[in-house]
Amino acid sequence: MSAPTKEQIRAWVSALRSAEYSQTKGKLQDDSGHCCLGVACDVFIPDEMKTVHPTTGLMIGGLPHNQDASPEWLSQIKRILGTSVSGLNDYGDVNISEEINEQFEPFTFDEIADLIEYEYIYEVLS
Repeated sequence: MSAPTKEQIRAWVSALRSAEYSQTKGKLQDDSGHCCLGVACDVFIPDEMKTVHPTTGLMIGGLPHNQDASPEWLSQIKRILGTSVSGLNDYGDVNISEEINEQFEPFTFDEIADLIEYEYIYEVLS
């Protein structure tokens, strides 16, 4: 398994914390914005290599593996604190029942950036 460099993680975290991206759920990109993994795809995949919808020009898919040019390490990032990164973005937690999950707010980009930084820069969550 390839691992991201600290420089790559810093670039992703910086993009998540920037005001450049609006947060959406369930897709890498839609009319409302990007999910946290969509932000990473936008940062690390050159525009000409992104798989986009022919009409909208938006990235296709819900996970990095839907983008052929996605860095291998991005598709390998699965869990932080026992929860999938996409689950943090979309639901707040995917390890609880759907009924309980409706009571939780998804993590913000800032909160996700903090967790990614703790896991991959400071290595305190591992």
